[in-house]
Parts: sequence; structure tokens; C-alpha cells
Amino acid sequence: MRQICAARGCQAIALQGERHCATHKREREKSERARKAAIDAGRRDEEARKLIRSRRWTELSRRYRAEHPYCEICLAQDPPLYVASEEVDHIERAGADRAKFFDPTNWQALCKICHSRKTATEDSTFARPGEVRRKPGVG
Repeated sequence: MRQICAARGCQAIALQGERHCATHKREREKSERARKAAIDAGRRDEEARKLIRSRRWTELSRRYRAEHPYCEICLAQDPPLYVASEEVDHIERAGADRAKFFDPTNWQALCKICHSRKTATEDSTFARPGEVRRKPGVG
């Protein structure tokens, strides 16, 4: 038996054995894939948050800041600005990748302002794909 698509306002005929027409079935499948991807991303973000709150990271980042007392972006200015480092940044986003997360060659000491600016640039919709802010003198 043929029936009308269940999508609001659609008058197309639903696919055999389905509630929706071909167009709305594709849209529903696409939104379902996006929903599942968001759930997976949330899980990865939660794993990254666990790493950031770990005792190991707390101690390693404290030591790194002691060895690098000034913001590396501010120091690269001409003339250099001597601003105290407050946070350790991952040059390339590490997420839940433990190897990248705990790799000191992927760290840079930054002041709060530079770290917030870098994070906002990378994580926002205004970020340019593939743009990575590097430690001065690297790559």
C-alpha cells in the first residue's frame, strides 16, 4: 500500500516499506550520521578532558612552565615581551591521542591571553583549515 511521506508538509510518496520519500530518507540518514559523529566527538573530548585533569599532566605542565617561564608567542615579538607563562598549549591539537598529548615537542608555554586567542582561532568557525600556530623558530 502506498502512503504519503511522514515529513511535515511533504506530499511525495514514501518508499516501499518506509515512512519517508527518498529525499527525506537521505536527510534523516545524514542527520543521524551527524548526530553519531557529534556523540563520538563528545567522547573524544571527554577523554581529552580526563587527560588535562590528570595528575600526570598537572605535574608535567607545572615543570614545563618552570623551565619556560615566559609566553613563547610574546617572546617572539619584536621587541620581545616578557609575559609570564600561565598555561601549556599543545601546538597541534592532541585531543585524546596520548602520544601527542604527552609529547613535549608538541608543547609551548603561553600566557592566558595568547592561549585563549590561539584556541579561539583554531576551534571557532573562523579558523582556517590546516592552520597551526607553531612555536617560534619551529617548522
